[in-house]
Amino acid sequence: MKNQMQFTDMARRESARIEKLLTRMEARYSELPTGSLNKKGEYYYRVYYEGKQKRDIIIPDWYDGRQELIDELCERRYISAAMPVLKKNLQCLKRLQRDFRIYDPQEIRARLPRAYNEYDLGGVCLQGDIDPQRWASENYECNEAYPERKIYKSEGGLRTRSKSEAVIATKLEQNGIAFRYEEVIYIGGRRLCPDFSVLHPRQRRVMYWEHFGMMDDPEYAAAAMNKICYYADNGIRAGDELIITWETRSRPLWFENISDCIDMYLR
Repeated sequence: MKNQMQFTDMARRESARIEKLLTRMEARYSELPTGSLNKKGEYYYRVYYEGKQKRDIIIPDWYDGRQELIDELCERRYISAAMPVLKKNLQCLKRLQRDFRIYDPQEIRARLPRAYNEYDLGGVCLQGDIDPQRWASENYECNEAYPERKIYKSEGGLRTRSKSEAVIATKLEQNGIAFRYEEVIYIGGRRLCPDFSVLHPRQRRVMYWEHFGMMDDPEYAAAAMNKICYYADNGIRAGDELIITWETRSRPLWFENISDCIDMYLR
């Protein structure tokens, strides 16, 4: 659904941009001299009407305001040609904003009788969109290395390798956001295990959340930066597909930091 949301947001922003330009053009048009511009040989003429009488007046070389008048007549003509195009585009965008409805199979299922609740929406989702119910119930390959290090537990009972990860998991659980812990993924031919694979509840796309817990350790910090760069090199950008949190001994991760990330990236 991300594409649909971006599409409608782009339509709103483009409408505002066009309206702003039209307002500026209309005000400027009223300030410009009437008439149009003609050129015969090397000479420019100002063409205008007095009643029904057409006037074709040369703009002499010696006239101090010659170039300014030529420029203003050009501007008037361009504005008069541009405004109909902009107005028509604005009408189209307004109709789109009024009539376009985001297609959400989940929302449709919620309106149907209970007998349809178990229907697998995978076949009716737009390409790239994910059915949250199906995704949350699917089995996935999990990082099974060093299970003895999973000594912390989230509110929902998930075992994690760090206290901060347990808190992140708890906040995701409290917000009803589907996620997977240490899912094994393959990017650019390399096996990775992001701390969390998170399904955006509205955009229906998977994002990754990496928490780096020892950033005051130079070797750890260098490895973290290499991992972030590898994500970026393979199209997973921080702030979009990738959420990043970090901490040091002197600056731990707070509940507020996690809540801010959820509000910023997952709403």
